[in-house]
Amino acid sequence: MTSAGSKRVIVSESMVENPPQYTEGLDQKIRQAAGFLQYDFEQTLSDLEGLKKYAQELGKSSSDSAENNLDKEDTKSSDTADAENP
Repeated sequence: MTSAGSKRVIVSESMVENPPQYTEGLDQKIRQAAGFLQYDFEQTLSDLEGLKKYAQELGKSSSDSAENNLDKEDTKSSDTADAENP
């Protein structure tokens, strides 16, 4: 026998210890939110890793491009200087 407010009800002990759940409780909602946040966090880390790799590749390609441009300018300067001083 158990009580609910001023009423008394006869139920089996196992039903009182582990009652069936008819609606979501706060605990399930918190677990669901925590699961979503964990998934979102992992996805954000993955996205940031991809962005980091992209930025490194972009930096490397622009650095290579800048070096090529400097080499071209050095070659032009040498050719111009040679043409002016025969």
